[in-house]
This record gives sequence, C-alpha cells and structure tokens, in this order.
Amino acid sequence: MYRADALAQLIQGFVAEASDLCESVTRDLLALERSETRDFAARHESIARALHTLKGAAGTLGLEDLELLAHRLEDVVTAHSSAQQPIASLVADLVLRGLDAFMFRLRAHVDGSGVTLDAIEDVLASGLLALSPALPAGPPDDAGAAFAEALKPSEAPLVAGGPQTWRVDPDQVTALMKEIERLRVVRFRLDARRRDGARIASIVSESWGGPASREVRSLLAGMDAAAKIDRQEVLDIVQALEDGVKTIGTQPVRIVVDPLYRAVRDLCRNTGKEAKLSLVGGEISLDRRVLEALKGPLVHLIRNAVDHGIETPEERRSLGKHHEGSIVVRVEQQGNVVSIEVSDDGAGLKVDAIRRAALDKGAVTEDEIARMAPEDLSKLIFLPSVSTAESVTATSGRGIGMDAVKKNLEKLRGSVEVHSVAPQGTRVLMTFPAQLGSSPLLIVRACEDHFAVPLVSVESVATAQPHELRGWPDEARFERGDRSLRVVNLSEVLDLNQRRSAPPMQVLVIHSHGQRVAVAVDEIVGDLELIIRPLPRELAGVAMYQGASVLAHGQIVLILRPGWLVGGRDVPRISSSPSVS
Repeated sequence: MYRADALAQLIQGFVAEASDLCESVTRDLLALERSETRDFAARHESIARALHTLKGAAGTLGLEDLELLAHRLEDVVTAHSSAQQPIASLVADLVLRGLDAFMFRLRAHVDGSGVTLDAIEDVLASGLLALSPALPAGPPDDAGAAFAEALKPSEAPLVAGGPQTWRVDPDQVTALMKEIERLRVVRFRLDARRRDGARIASIVSESWGGPASREVRSLLAGMDAAAKIDRQEVLDIVQALEDGVKTIGTQPVRIVVDPLYRAVRDLCRNTGKEAKLSLVGGEISLDRRVLEALKGPLVHLIRNAVDHGIETPEERRSLGKHHEGSIVVRVEQQGNVVSIEVSDDGAGLKVDAIRRAALDKGAVTEDEIARMAPEDLSKLIFLPSVSTAESVTATSGRGIGMDAVKKNLEKLRGSVEVHSVAPQGTRVLMTFPAQLGSSPLLIVRACEDHFAVPLVSVESVATAQPHELRGWPDEARFERGDRSLRVVNLSEVLDLNQRRSAPPMQVLVIHSHGQRVAVAVDEIVGDLELIIRPLPRELAGVAMYQGASVLAHGQIVLILRPGWLVGGRDVPRISSSPSVS
C-alpha cells in the first residue's frame, strides 16, 4: 500500500514536469515551423532531448503507454532532424496532437478516471508510422479519414495554462501577506507615535523651564531616536518578508502567454488566416492569483484578434498589408500598477455592426445610442450578449467574451479600455494592481474628511489655475493643452457641503472604462499601499464606495469607486457595474 501511494504521488508530481517539457517542445516546434530560428539543429536537439526525458520518466514510473507514445514522437523528430529547413505543418500537427494525448492520458493516470485514448492513439500511431522512415510507410487507406480528423487543430491549448504546482500551500502565502500588512500598520503607528512625541517636546519647551524641562526633553529625544530605530527595523522586516513572499507567490507573465502561441497557430489553421503572436515584457512577474485570473481575458482577446480582427491573407494583400497579421501582447509595470495591452493590425472594430447588435439585443436604446460620442460606441462590446459574429462557432459568436473580460478585470480591481481605428487595428488595454494583497491608494481630503482613490485609476494630478477652468463654477471644465475635462467637486458630489473652492485648486484626472474626469479636492495627502477591505453589509450597496482601509490610529478611510466618479451620480450602464471597478 505504501509503495502504491508513493508511486501515485510521484506520478502526480510528474504532471508539472511533463507540462513544462511539452511546452518547451511546442515552442521549439512552432519556431521550426515558422522558420523563426537560424539554428535548426539546436532546435531539433532541444525537442529530442525533451521527448527523451518524457520517455525516460514515463518508463521509470511504469507508464508504458506514455513511454511508447513519447518514443514514437521521438522517432518522428529524429527522422526530420537532419533537414536544415522549416518542419512541415503535417509533422507539426501530428507531434502537437501527440503532446495533447500524452498530457491527457497522464492526467487520466493521476485522477484514476480510467479514461483511455485508444482510438486517438491508434490514429496517432498510424500517422507516426507514416512519418517515420524507419517504420512501415503510409497510414492504411481505411484510416485516412480518421487520420485527417485527428490532425484537426485542437481547442485544448486555448485554455491558457502553465504549471499550477506551488512550492508551498497558497493559503500559507495568503496568511503571510496578512501578517505583513499587520506589520505595515504597526509601522504607521510608530510614525504617529513619533509625531506625538515631537508635539509633546514642543509643548514642554514652550511651557516649562528649568532642569525638569531639560530632563523631559532629553527623555523624549531618546524615545524619538529609539522609535526611529524601531521604525526602520520594522520597515526592513516588512520589506524582507514581502520580497520573500512575492518571490514564492509570483510567476513571469510568459507562463500564461506561452500556450497562446499554439492557440494562435491552431485558430489560424481553422479560419484560413495567418498571424504571428509576439510578447513584450513577458519576464515581468505577477501574483500567481492575478495570473490565474488573467488566463480567461487573454484567451478571449486572442480569439477576438484572430476571429474578428485579422483579415484573410487575400484581404490583407488587397489592402496593401503583409499577408501575415500581427498580434502583440505588451506588458508594463510601474510600481504596483500593471498594464497589459493586446493589439492587432487587423480590420478594427465594426462600429456599425456593434451598434446594430446592441440595439437588436436590447442592451441600449435608440436615445442612448444617439447621445453617444463616436469614440464611445466601441465600449458597447463590453455589454452582455453583444456580438458582431454572423453565426455561433467554436471560436466566437455568443457575445460573452468581452463582457467576461470586463468582469474579470473588475474582480482584479482593474479596468479595461478599447481603442480601434479601421482598418489599422485594435488595442485593448487592461490595467490592474500587480498583487491582490496591498494596493496603492491616493489619499485625498474633501472638507474635513479623508478618502482614497485607487492609484491605478489616477492618470495625473495637477493644480488647476483660474485660466484653465472654463465655465466656473456652474459648468466647469478643466482645460490644459488639447484636453478639456468635466470638473467634479468631490465635496459636492458626496454631499459634504455646497462650498465651491476658488481656483487655483487641486484636481485628479481619473479614468475608468475609457472615460475621464477632473476631480477637484481640497488637499492631496499622499499615496499609501493598503489592503482594500470589503464594506460592512450596511454600506455594501452604496454605489460610490468600493471598500475601506485602515490608517494609523485606526482611522478608517473609504475608497471611492472610479466608475462612479467618472459617471457621476447617474452612472451610465456602459461605464460601470455593481461590481468593483
């Protein structure tokens, strides 16, 4: 029994290793197929080495069916390794399907489901025999139809993946992050104690004299110096713990993007299109939970880029474009704010079709459409059930893709924008915090109360001069350069008072779902990284707040919802939702 349990654990551990090896083979294979390499021999050697490792590990664990499958795949690669030229698509198809079958069968071994792939394996075996000169040539005639069916591009890679194995339990990492946040709060309190001590020393110095005063001042100075040392030590501990936990709990973005190279290839094979996927900034590491939440949005955006954006080679040539389309995933990070842009050089959004689809589905009314600016019509794709596909296919057509992208980003406390110029292409920009623990917040004051705004939604801060405020005070707009933004007075919209501060004044340029507004505040206090906590049940339905945080001295600060600020009291359904934005 012990040996059986131990073997089961070893097989389960082999899943992550096999997934990495299959991903490595896929990358090298696609590079060979697309001629994205000068050293064909090195790529072939890398593939053969990975397959040989798969074969050896499977054999060691007694997985004879997987050992044989890896061996057949190795035969095919070895047979073509001498050719200093791109690998044939038929060969690539076969090896990729073989890898799918390997992982599917391996997971069946792990969960004990008894799932078999006999039919697929028979077909794969026929194809492998046909492509290996050391074995009998040609698939049997009666297997031809099944062989062609087996070589159809698989949908499996569209579920963007990557290793799911954690070195430690994720709940333990989450618990450690909470303890780090407690230490951060202690640091804030130490800062407050130091300020209190300085204030006491000032009062003593002004009110008392003589030896007693000098002794008290000396004691307070010693306490201040000790508090300064303690504060720095706590700060060092917080930083060291946070860096360590982030190292454990983060992975590079390429982990979730790498499987999409195969997805683009297979989608193009299904649709008769040609496109190349590129990744910029894939080395940036993010919270694993963030990466997990990004898989779905990235899959939807890549599907849309191929299915709705990239034209057929013939159409692209007629437009003077290269026959092969380009899809670029660009990742950037500034502080704790991450932006991921997915762009393509396709036809761009079909605004008229989007308008008709939104009206047909009853998502908007004719009056709402009439009031929209041309650049706002593209935001209709984020409404549920809106799709421009003429029919439902395996790739798209149900109208849930972009709606799901928006909701997933809102769960990450982020936002998504779309920009399109026909026929030059489309850009979709996702912005969100890098970690799900603490989040960067900008603290502001309105009257005597303090509030917070997610820093990810703050585009800039400025001091608005009198000549930059048009229509003040009734229909105020902040104008600087070529921009003209509506001004929202935070004190007024929160019903704190009806006082209108005279310019110059502090303003925040807030953006949400492609819309922007200048928010006037009485003071910009500064930025902090704090945990956003859910509101109590009594406030959970209040539209203007998305959560709360705790400052030093236990002071609670409410966090404003960017979508509410941008949309005003009557938030249009295009630009906000009941969930976090």
